[in-house]
Amino acid sequence: MRHHKAVFQADFAGIDKSIVWVESQLVKTLRFKPFKEIIIDKIGLVMFESVSNIIEHSITCMPKMNIYNKKINYIQSLRQQQRFSCFLEVGVEQVRIKILYPFNPHYKCHLREKNILGGRGEHIIKAMGAKVRRRVNYAKKAAMLTLYIPYV
Repeated sequence: MRHHKAVFQADFAGIDKSIVWVESQLVKTLRFKPFKEIIIDKIGLVMFESVSNIIEHSITCMPKMNIYNKKINYIQSLRQQQRFSCFLEVGVEQVRIKILYPFNPHYKCHLREKNILGGRGEHIIKAMGAKVRRRVNYAKKAAMLTLYIPYV
């Protein structure tokens, strides 16, 4: 099993960087697999949904409509200076991606408008055949999201 590790900034540019990093590592590792492009695209889609959900809901705590319509204030820009770590493990039958991120419990989340754009991330992840496992360590204020993506 091959192990890779990278750390990214928790802003929305970090999503693109993390996807490109995972895909670049997989191109090296899955050199002789058939349908390599389809596998890498599927893993990239699952990675995009997972990391964007983490940044939206756990780190910045903003709904999608506010992210793309409003300017980000000082507190949210401080939250985006946090970092998340990404661990990639490539096995014989599956790819395992572990994402470590800071976890601050939010007990109240006020959504003034309807959830127009979101709400389907978990369905997309399951449709791609990925299994998700979440673990929260309240003492360290950290959480880990593990994605198991088969490619056989």
